[in-house]
Amino acid sequence: MPPHLHRRKGRRIWEIVEGRKRTSTGTTRRVLAEKVLESYYLRGKGITVNSIESIDKYVERYLRDSAELNKASTIDDKRRTLRFFAGVNANMGVGSITDGVVTEYLSGRIGTRSKKFLLSNIRQSLKKFGH
Repeated sequence: MPPHLHRRKGRRIWEIVEGRKRTSTGTTRRVLAEKVLESYYLRGKGITVNSIESIDKYVERYLRDSAELNKASTIDDKRRTLRFFAGVNANMGVGSITDGVVTEYLSGRIGTRSKKFLLSNIRQSLKKFGH
């Protein structure tokens, strides 16, 4: 189970729960706890929050990790999406990827056959990679 937030009954401080391991966020505010959780998750993937390393450095590792859980065609889709995203955002570090950046990128993506916006599959790939 991926790390998630939990607040025990009778306690005010939010905790990050990953399996049986519990880590205090040190805050009573959910919004701040979510930021701590995001930082915790990124550090677990080897990405520092203020990382200025290029996105390309992490794409292959992400695809290798995903290969165990996905079909080959899904991995090809993810590879194509992430490579194009990395090309468009070449000057952006991994630590700079936010929901806003992904949403802005997706707003201009239109399918070649359907002529519809390609939000769901691409958003899923990018958000899983970035978070």
